[in-house]
Amino acid sequence: MGDNGVSPIIFNEDDNDEADSRFILAKLDRQWVDMGIPKKSSMSNFKYTYDSLDGTYSNKIRSILENNK
Repeated sequence: MGDNGVSPIIFNEDDNDEADSRFILAKLDRQWVDMGIPKKSSMSNFKYTYDSLDGTYSNKIRSILENNK
C-alpha cells in the first residue's frame, strides 16, 4: 500500500497485452472493480465505437464496459 493508503497499480511488463499502453485503462478498470470501487457503465453507445474503431480497440472498450462485479 502506498503512503496515501492507495494500493499501487501493478503492471506485468513481460505480458505484451498488459505492457501495451492501449490496454492500461482495462488493467486499471479490473483492479478498481476488484477493489470494490463503484462503477456505472452502459453499452447504449457502444455501437459507435464498434462501427468506427479497429476490433482490438472496440473489444477492449467492450470488456471495460461489461466489467461489473
